[in-house]
Amino acid sequence: MNSHMFRYRLRVLLRDKEMVFWTILFPILLATLFSIAFANIETGGSLLPIPAAVVTPSEDSALDEVLTQVSRGDDPLLKLQRVDLSRARELLREGEVAGIILPGDPVGLEVASSGLGQSVLRSFLDQYVQAQAGITRIARENPDALPGAVRALGVVTDFTQEQVPGRAPLNLLMVFYFALLAMSSFYGGYYGLAEALDIQANLSSRGARVSLAPVHKLSGLLSSAGASLVIHFLTQLLLLAYLRIVLGVDFGTQLVLVIPTTLMGSVLSISLGAFIGSALPWGENIKNGVITAVSMIGSLLAGLMFPGLKHLVYQHAPLAAKLNPVGLLADAYYALYYFPDLERYYQNLGLLAVYALIFILGSYLFLRRRSYDSI
Repeated sequence: MNSHMFRYRLRVLLRDKEMVFWTILFPILLATLFSIAFANIETGGSLLPIPAAVVTPSEDSALDEVLTQVSRGDDPLLKLQRVDLSRARELLREGEVAGIILPGDPVGLEVASSGLGQSVLRSFLDQYVQAQAGITRIARENPDALPGAVRALGVVTDFTQEQVPGRAPLNLLMVFYFALLAMSSFYGGYYGLAEALDIQANLSSRGARVSLAPVHKLSGLLSSAGASLVIHFLTQLLLLAYLRIVLGVDFGTQLVLVIPTTLMGSVLSISLGAFIGSALPWGENIKNGVITAVSMIGSLLAGLMFPGLKHLVYQHAPLAAKLNPVGLLADAYYALYYFPDLERYYQNLGLLAVYALIFILGSYLFLRRRSYDSI
């Protein structure tokens, strides 16, 4: 790494007011708007009871017991009405309930619109179906382990009253904030794009001067990208501090791991921007558009506008979820927040590291092949 180029690049980037706005001021503004919009949805850090109708009669005694558990206590998850199907649909049309739970095999959910309440119901029922399938499989393959599995099911379903150590309370509003953090991280792609453009002699006057300098391309790219990484990572830390200290967003019990996760997001986004800038043959405006599309579409699929969409993508298009780096970063934050073990977190972080390595090597290979007859 060339220290002179590193210091020079730091000064250049700090003077770019447009970049500063998009990487720190815009995410802070959006987070503030989220906080204002969610103020009436959240009370004391927990979700209000979600009104739902359950169709009766029901022959699923296990589901009935679980629904009873989550609809009682001082802070229930659901506010249930047990009615027949026609009455349930009438309540749904009138907006009295968020959805209709349909006992059966499989358990069904009928909704009239998309929203936070519907997302809670869908997530809850999916969790129940998965747990029930696990119990059935264990009973068939290893009956001796059934009592322990049933006790584990009780812990899972009674999440409105008993918190598993290391797990934060269920709060789907956090999906919005995690998607926002991921989107902000991938705005670092603009920094990476600038580095790729400013090192190519045929794309900028600065690139022409850099190409004349007696500096290896890899050293020059690492020096410039290092400056971008420092600035972008610091802006992300500032955003984290604003969310935690000013807005009071709770990142759970694994806060210390949020910082390296954020660093990985900065590395990946800058390497992605550099790859787009070096590999694609189009002009600068189109390349900027590609980065914008990746960050916006990726964050949308990660739940920025509708948290239920994140769940739908994972359920119906798991490959697309694995190929969405923005979604992987948001899910890494979510795994730290909600799950007591780190298996899912490390899976996401591993995929992010692989993508970053691919983009870094790809950028270098494309830039390495560039030569100029005259500059």
